[in-house]
Amino acid sequence: MLNRANRAELHIPDEVVIARPTGRDFADARTIPVSRGVPSDYAIVDFVLAPWVCAKLDHLTSHGGRAFIAGTPARYTEGFTRASDALLGALGHDRVNALLLGGDTTADLPWNGTKSTGGGSALHYLAYGTCPVFDALRTNALRWEATL
Repeated sequence: MLNRANRAELHIPDEVVIARPTGRDFADARTIPVSRGVPSDYAIVDFVLAPWVCAKLDHLTSHGGRAFIAGTPARYTEGFTRASDALLGALGHDRVNALLLGGDTTADLPWNGTKSTGGGSALHYLAYGTCPVFDALRTNALRWEATL
């Protein structure tokens, strides 16, 4: 998928928001560079979108296109919404055909659009450009056409 002309682009953040878990909540949230490492008593709770991603999101909302989120971007339900709000705002635009992939992602984010709980299938799709569900649908379509 990453070698195709219309290849997928993956965002791996340079900066993340970390916070110290305190039971059901988090404390001492701060932004750090990924290269610094996450202290053992902290968790990644959000991230900072790279400028190139913000530019892509602006282009997507003004020109339309396809996009999806695979993987929970943050601890949204605990109030860490920075990256998620930017992504959801762009993907929710009427010119954008968007899909949220993965059980945790679809459960955690307030999204009324198309979604799939197949996180493993999403990773397979990213790696190979297809997934078992799509392959089965294609096979069934060919069988159905053959019986007509």
